[in-house]
Amino acid sequence: MKPRLICSFAIPVVCFIVSNSLGAAEYFVNKQGSDASDGLGRDKAFLTIQKGLNSITSGDTLTIGPGEYLESATRTNLGESSKTTLIRAEINGTVILRGDIPAPAPRAVEGCKYIYAFNLTNKVQCVNEVDTLTMYSVMPSIEELEFVPGSYYFDEEKQTVYFSTSDWLPPARHRLTVSVINNSGLLLYHPTNVTVEGLAACGFNKDRQETQAGQLYGSRAGIGIDRGADNVIRHCTAFLNGTGIAIQSSKNCLVEHCVSYGNYTKFGSVSGNICNWNTPEEGGIIRHC
Repeated sequence: MKPRLICSFAIPVVCFIVSNSLGAAEYFVNKQGSDASDGLGRDKAFLTIQKGLNSITSGDTLTIGPGEYLESATRTNLGESSKTTLIRAEINGTVILRGDIPAPAPRAVEGCKYIYAFNLTNKVQCVNEVDTLTMYSVMPSIEELEFVPGSYYFDEEKQTVYFSTSDWLPPARHRLTVSVINNSGLLLYHPTNVTVEGLAACGFNKDRQETQAGQLYGSRAGIGIDRGADNVIRHCTAFLNGTGIAIQSSKNCLVEHCVSYGNYTKFGSVSGNICNWNTPEEGGIIRHC
């Protein structure tokens, strides 16, 4: 009878371990992928981070290959307390979500001393002078650009951006990008026990104040968690966003070993590099950043 007792005890234990391991999957995203694939392997990777976010469930891992991803990725109600869900760069620091694009070659505006212009079909959220970490101020008219360095005016009808540089020197002295996505980079609503590791985000901003209650108090974050619990952001980088890394109304969240700089907006009630907008009861830790 003893051997039978041992066998009947061992079989359920083995079955439990196998089913638990089969319950978690690893999905992949890379620049050679396709959103028509199933994502379950590097050779079957998705092309966009948003497709990867849409596909994972609690306990899964989303591994993102090196490259720049011009997109905003959001997800609601991801994860559960009993399983850690992981969103990670395959190699830390090589994955960057971008909300900006390089500015086209500018031309001098005839009759003006400091004003330059370029054409752009995208809706402009901000013009960034990357080498000086300057976000240009938006002006209501072209004429004011002659008196306010580091400013721009977007003529939507002509699809033309007019600007003056931060030091009034020719724009060839600088590197300019244009923020064109009016959203945050990676934004998770109501996540539970999710870890974000090794990602970078830049260029997410907006061009005006919102009167209604908006996400993350109206700012645009590089990486953000909104009303979640027990989440971690680790080894991430954010620069030239409205807010860099943001935790809002979330319980027991951790930001560690992150770098955030040059994040700022006039069009949000709060902005900064790493922000923890929580009550003392909700807690939250920022360390080694």
